Amino acid sequence: MKKNDVELIPTFTTWNAGFIMEKECYESLKKQIIYKLIEVKDEISGICFALHGSGTVEKIGDLKADLLRSMREIVEYEMPITVTLDLHTNMSEEMMKETQLYVGCI
Repeated sequence: MKKNDVELIPTFTTWNAGFIMEKECYESLKKQIIYKLIEVKDEISGICFALHGSGTVEKIGDLKADLLRSMREIVEYEMPITVTLDLHTNMSEEMMKETQLYVGCI
């Protein structure tokens, strides 16, 4: 199907391509990212965040959506966030609400 000369190609994905990260491990890593973001937020004008694309955390689910939501709590919606993902990423509506641009990388 085409709309405005852009071809839309329906795709299918599955929930998880790898292991499920333990919640305690994820929370430790997330804390480091959030603390650094708090430290530099007034010195930056945007974020480009490289995520693998298929992270899943026990008791949380979508690693990407949770992390991006937490980042938004710090920088709010005025600051642009761009995310790079590999080409077999698992996209969710929740994560797409938090960013302005996604770029697929090989």
